[in-house]
Amino acid sequence: MKKLYILFALFALGLTYSSAEAQKSSQMSGNTFKPGWFIGANGGINWYFAEGNDITDSRYLNSIHLGKDIGYQFGGVLGYNFNEISALRGTLGYNHYKQYIKGTNGDITKKVPNTKLNLDYVLNVTNLAKGYNPSRLFTFSLFAGLGGHYIPNNNQTSKIGGAIRGGLQGDFNISPQLALNVILDGNLLTDNFNDEVAEIPFDMAAGLSLGLAYRFEKKEKPDMKAEGMDEEEKLPMKEVDNTPQIAVTDTAKKVVPVDTTPVKPVEVKQEPIAQAVPATKEEIFFKFNSREVSGASQEDGLKKVSDYLKANPTAKIIVSGYADNSSGTEDINQRVSEQRAQNVSNKLIKEYGVDPNRIMVKAYGSKVQPHKEIWKNRVVIVNTADSTSLKNFKGYDDGISSIVNESATRAEINFAASNAGIVNEKQKQALERIAKYLKENPSAKVSVSGYASNHSGTPEINDEISKKRAIIVANKLIKEYGIDYNRIKVSWFGGRVQPYKTPIMNQLVIVKAE
Repeated sequence: MKKLYILFALFALGLTYSSAEAQKSSQMSGNTFKPGWFIGANGGINWYFAEGNDITDSRYLNSIHLGKDIGYQFGGVLGYNFNEISALRGTLGYNHYKQYIKGTNGDITKKVPNTKLNLDYVLNVTNLAKGYNPSRLFTFSLFAGLGGHYIPNNNQTSKIGGAIRGGLQGDFNISPQLALNVILDGNLLTDNFNDEVAEIPFDMAAGLSLGLAYRFEKKEKPDMKAEGMDEEEKLPMKEVDNTPQIAVTDTAKKVVPVDTTPVKPVEVKQEPIAQAVPATKEEIFFKFNSREVSGASQEDGLKKVSDYLKANPTAKIIVSGYADNSSGTEDINQRVSEQRAQNVSNKLIKEYGVDPNRIMVKAYGSKVQPHKEIWKNRVVIVNTADSTSLKNFKGYDDGISSIVNESATRAEINFAASNAGIVNEKQKQALERIAKYLKENPSAKVSVSGYASNHSGTPEINDEISKKRAIIVANKLIKEYGIDYNRIKVSWFGGRVQPYKTPIMNQLVIVKAE
């Protein structure tokens, strides 16, 4: 028994460690899974093996009768999903074990009924390997746990038994909340379930069950930061300046004249800033490191904003850009969020005919994260400007001609780890965009900066690779696009400067207007 207690202690330590590791992995993955409670029920068959049983006695290995050892089991389940890969569940249920014994004085079947209370840690291997997907039809999990049992028929030994258990579980997801379970479990039991203690210091049991589980999603309070209204009070924001990227002017303030004639005083009525309009909120999501607005879901969001503005002609909107904080520097993320907000605004103006004076652009980089899921923070949030925001509302002065989008004046050309050549269409498109900008702006100049990841190679090799990349890009602009070499400044940084936190992203050349 002492060895069994040691196994219990080691298992508890392992359970604590694996739970912590699973939760850490979940936080890094970034997904839309919401923690919450779940309930369920299952039932099925079991097999019990102990001293005197045909499968544990070498004299009867040639005449095993597993069919005669079949019992049944059922139970109710209550558990909690901490994240998409780890859960803890408790099961209160009943086992009816049968032990078939082939003896010299005749065969007997001993019945071993018991009430069980199990506590299991469940690891969803599918979500761990592939990430959470609410549309996935099947997931596979491993579980391990401890059990306590009450054995009412015991007279010679204790009526209390214990178990170390583990097994496999397959979930057929009928919906994101409802799943059909198939559970295969194995149990290493204390040596008293059949009211006998013999030379083998444990009993064994296995089970196969079918069940249903229903998951309740944890309800969270709305995150007011996502509204893009209150951040200015909590986080100092740099006002959009008068650089070509964003051209803004103050909306003219109207002054109501007051009649000061003492004979007939005139009541001064405050002019309302805008008529009351229903509020709207639309989120336009972006791919990793992307500023482009071209996807079907993005276009659908823009159309909803356009329809809202048409239906509410006095309404004005705030377009707030964000970037996730999982990669990139604050400066880069600030620029990315600005470009996303500008691209959404430009699309509304140019393709949907929205008046520029009804749009105010803000950008928060990665300093503000409106969502807990990493990927959701690659977003532009469009909100109705409320009465407080309207007091300081700034719209575009000229939303079509005076806004020069930075995506036209900056390009990031990514390379494979050891490659320095222009080999794919995406690289060519980035160069074509820069070349077009230079041709449309004859006095403009650009810098071409080469980088390499510092996670591989020596400093000398990384210097050479980044230099080669920068020169190839510069020569491409000169030879194929006819750009004067005097308008191009070339530099390289090897692995000494890392624009991004993610190593693989630093295999690049950045071209930008000076």
